[in-house]
Amino acid sequence: MSRSFLVALLLALPLPARAAVETYTPETVAGVRSVGMGDAFRAVGTSNDAIVDNPAAMSLAPRYELDGFFGYAPGAPATYWNGSIVDSNTSPLAVGIDYTHLASGTEASRFSGNDLRLAMSFPLAGMIYLGFSGHWLDFGMAQPINAITGDAALIIKPLDILTITGIGYNLIGVENNVLAPREVALAAAVGTDASYHVAGDAVVNLATPQPVFDWHLGGEYFLAGLVALRAGYLYDGLINGNFASAGAGVVVQGFAFDVAYRQQIVQWNDRMILVGIKLFLPT
Repeated sequence: MSRSFLVALLLALPLPARAAVETYTPETVAGVRSVGMGDAFRAVGTSNDAIVDNPAAMSLAPRYELDGFFGYAPGAPATYWNGSIVDSNTSPLAVGIDYTHLASGTEASRFSGNDLRLAMSFPLAGMIYLGFSGHWLDFGMAQPINAITGDAALIIKPLDILTITGIGYNLIGVENNVLAPREVALAAAVGTDASYHVAGDAVVNLATPQPVFDWHLGGEYFLAGLVALRAGYLYDGLINGNFASAGAGVVVQGFAFDVAYRQQIVQWNDRMILVGIKLFLPT
């Protein structure tokens, strides 16, 4: 459910229905941490954002993690309610469940529905990880959708501080690929959860007449193992949009609180605010 293809959807609607939301289109949000890093999170993946961004990354950090976040994009307006859980500690097979309810637009152009995902990952060897997810999309809109598709991912971790990954999104064809476009991503990250991350992602949309690229750059720095500071940049190829983001998190034993803010650099009405909490159960 990418920003790019929902732009295409809104362009197909009558002008009065577009007018209220032409400065913003809703999208899939992986999590507060990823948004704060400009969505350059696919090769980091050590929180529940990985269920959406890169299912293979669930195996990178053994944990029991329960997350929830709320997001608000005033330009639409749009609201996001999300809950997720990952168990990558009980066995080598990591399992995650993620649910998002999205509601967006005005009465003239209402967009709402549900995105439910089940993901799993496992290590093939000391430095190779595989991951898969299936997700059910149920949205009421100009062209309603009720469909199932899936993602697959491979991670190679040749060094403790280096992660390289490739992901395929929406590999099962969906009739309405406005909401589930087939995409491929390549990403790399340097760093650890105890110090810093610097990450970059490239995502190519294969459902357009010509491939369209999105670019993500971001990073985070951990202060005394207690505070995380995040920043990032996102380029959306289809709308030729540039976005800046920032975020922060506070981590104490068994609990974390995160905030993030993303802003389109030229179109000032296109912004998003997110807040989230995380609970880490004893392992």
